[in-house]
Amino acid sequence: MIKLTEVLLDGQRNVKMQNPVYVPTEVVVKPWHEFTSVIVPNGGQYIVTESPEEVVRKIVDYKLAMVRYESTHPWLISDGLATLCDLAGIGADSK
Repeated sequence: MIKLTEVLLDGQRNVKMQNPVYVPTEVVVKPWHEFTSVIVPNGGQYIVTESPEEVVRKIVDYKLAMVRYESTHPWLISDGLATLCDLAGIGADSK
């Protein structure tokens, strides 16, 4: 899962509130005005502040980190976990 910043808008596309949201990596990403629409199958739609390119970069970075994590040696697992936590937007110390 990756961490994005969801925005709640008023009727005139002004930001009323921003909240962190965690979404899976299997999503549809579309530009929407000055924001990005992230559609989670069977999970709804989120409007986020990150650009479509930034959302896709986070997804690719996360997937690459997962491949690296799965292929690491057992004594490197803690380093891989720290990297995954950083990419997800949570600190490794908050596990």
